[in-house]
Amino acid sequence: MESKISYEKIGQLISYALILTMILFFLVDFIGKIGDRLHPPLAQISVWIKPIVFFFAGGAIYYFRHCIPRWVLIAFPALIISFLLGQYFLPSEHSFLQQVAFNSKTLVWYLFPILIYPLVLFHTTLNIPLIKKVFEAIFIVNAIFAIAGLVLDIQLFGSYHHSRFGYNGLFRFSTHSSFLYMIYMFYFYIQLKTNFNRKYLLLYTLAIILAAIAGSKLLFLFIFGLSLLLLPKPYNRIAIGAGIAVIAALSIYQDWFMQHIIAPYFPVLADVADKSGMASMLFSERDILFQEGFLPYIQEKWSIMNVLFGGADFHLFRSQFEFVDLFWFFGIIGTGIYLFFWYRMIYSHTHFSIAWLLFWLLVALAGNFFSTITVTLTFLIFILLISRIHPSTQHINTTK
Repeated sequence: MESKISYEKIGQLISYALILTMILFFLVDFIGKIGDRLHPPLAQISVWIKPIVFFFAGGAIYYFRHCIPRWVLIAFPALIISFLLGQYFLPSEHSFLQQVAFNSKTLVWYLFPILIYPLVLFHTTLNIPLIKKVFEAIFIVNAIFAIAGLVLDIQLFGSYHHSRFGYNGLFRFSTHSSFLYMIYMFYFYIQLKTNFNRKYLLLYTLAIILAAIAGSKLLFLFIFGLSLLLLPKPYNRIAIGAGIAVIAALSIYQDWFMQHIIAPYFPVLADVADKSGMASMLFSERDILFQEGFLPYIQEKWSIMNVLFGGADFHLFRSQFEFVDLFWFFGIIGTGIYLFFWYRMIYSHTHFSIAWLLFWLLVALAGNFFSTITVTLTFLIFILLISRIHPSTQHINTTK
C-alpha cells in the first residue's frame, strides 16, 4: 500500500513539474521573442533555462531507470555515440572537441524528448485533468494575443520580422508556431472524432482561424487535409475533387494568381518567386539550402562512416528539411535509432491513421520539429492526453 501511495505522490509531483515546464517554456519563448525584436540580451534567457530543465530531466530518468523500458535507456547513449562517431570521422579545420562543442546544443535539443518521455510513462498516476486544462489554456491565451496582434497591428505578436503577413501571438518563431498549431489542431481533431461536442468544435474552429492568420503555407495544407478527414465520406470526396480543381486552376492561371493574390498580400513570397522560382517560394527556399548546402557538404566531407553515423555543422547551417537534417546529423544508424524511439513513443499510446500520415508528411517538408524543445514538449503532452482517448498498456506498473 505504501509503495502504491508513493507512486501516486510521485505522479502528482511529475504532473506539477510538467505543468510548470510547459508554462516556463511558453514564457521563456515569448521573452526570447522580445529579445529578438526589441532587447537582444533577453534572447539569451532560454540558453540558460532549458539546460537546467534538461539536467533535472536527466536526474529523473536516472532515478526511475529500473522502471523504464530498455529501448528508452538504450536510445539515449546510442545516439550520443552515433553523434560522437560522426563528428570524429568528419574532416574539419577544428579539433574533434571543438566540433563536439559547436554541435552539442543541437544534440541536447534532439535528446530532450528522450529524457522527458519516461515521465509520461507515469500516465496512470498523473493529474491528467489539470495537465489538460493548462495545455488548453496556453492555446487560448496565445490566441488572444495573436488576434490582438492582427486587429491592432502589433508587430511584437507577428510571425515574421519583415513585412510578410502573419500573427502568431506569443510564440517565438513562425516555424515553431506552425508545429504548435498543428499539434493543437490534431488534438482538437482527435477529440472531435472521438466525441463530437461544441467545446472542441469551437476550439478547432479557433485553431483554423489562428492557423490562417499565422501566414504559414504549412498550416494551410494541414487545415485543408485535416478538415477533409472530419467531413463525412460523401462530402470529403466532393471536397477533395474541389481541391484538385482549385489546384489545377491555380496551375493554369499561375500568373494571375501571383499578380492578384501573392504580390499584394505576400510581397516577400512574390520576391522569392521572382528571384528563385515557384519551388523556392513553396518550400521557403529550402530547396536552395538542400542543393547548395546539404549536397555539396556530404559530397566534399563525408566518408562511409559519416553515412552511417552522420556529421554536420549545424551551428553554421542546415537544410531545413526535417528528415534530411536528421540524417545529416545522425547518419543512417543514428537516424534509425531516433525514429524507432519516436515510433515506439507514439504508437505505444495511440494508433496510426491517415491524419498521422498527413502530419508527418508536413513535418518532413519543414524543419526544426525534433530539435525544438518547446515543440517536442508540447507534442509529448499531446501524446499523454490522447493516450487517455486511446488507452495503452505501456506505462509504469504502480503496484510494484
